[in-house]
Amino acid sequence: MFELARLKETRPTRAQIEVAEWGGVVLLERVPAREQLELIAMFDDGDDSVSQTRGVASIVELLTRCVVNDKGERVFGTDAGRDYLERESLGILSKVGDAAMRLHDLGTVEQEPVTEKKSD
Repeated sequence: MFELARLKETRPTRAQIEVAEWGGVVLLERVPAREQLELIAMFDDGDDSVSQTRGVASIVELLTRCVVNDKGERVFGTDAGRDYLERESLGILSKVGDAAMRLHDLGTVEQEPVTEKKSD
């Protein structure tokens, strides 16, 4: 039988990643579905000419929304936080971004985000 408690065990809404450059463990929290749709739209803007710039901006937006402290408050959820992420190294953004994208079932930074396509 389907049970919410079992679902919460198998599909947690939080994940941790070790980021030594940020002082240790970083906590990620899955954002609501509505925000996930907004993020998917940012990743899939259809303009390949600006895809790398758009990709970095999308990762910054994802991390702005899902990196939280122990109380569930967004660590980078301010203009100063977003500014910090925009100046972070690509390696760190990629590492934390990959973990955040896996938490949201969006693929990884290195591959295209997972989007549903209708078949004919």
